[in-house]
Amino acid sequence: MNTNQTDSVKKQGLTKKVFLVIGGVFIFFIFISSIFTEVEPDVPKQPANMEAIRAELNAYATEYLFEESEPDRWVDVVANEGENGILIRVSTNPEVPTNEVAAQTYCDKIGEILSAHAPDHKDDADVFIYQYGEIVKACTY
Repeated sequence: MNTNQTDSVKKQGLTKKVFLVIGGVFIFFIFISSIFTEVEPDVPKQPANMEAIRAELNAYATEYLFEESEPDRWVDVVANEGENGILIRVSTNPEVPTNEVAAQTYCDKIGEILSAHAPDHKDDADVFIYQYGEIVKACTY
């Protein structure tokens, strides 16, 4: 072998060693960081008080704004808790058209009720406002 070939082989060997050392250091740091990274334990969710949620939803539905002769806001309320979280379906009174402002007000009130009686479940609750059998608004929290 001549000198140029020998130098080339030495450079290739040195380059491989440098990559191996850098790779080893990288893996070492990943290993060390995984050891010292704290994993937060899963905190169990506080159970939802579905009875209180239903009671407050029904009370709000019959609460009048101006006159006692006003029709109820809602004609039907379904509030259930299942494997996937809380499902609330509110059917508004067909005598009173529900616009975006009213629907958002209902969502806000339901959000307050969920915060009071199911704070750990509010974010994964599915809440829908219906009128005439169609969804007027899907509430998000």
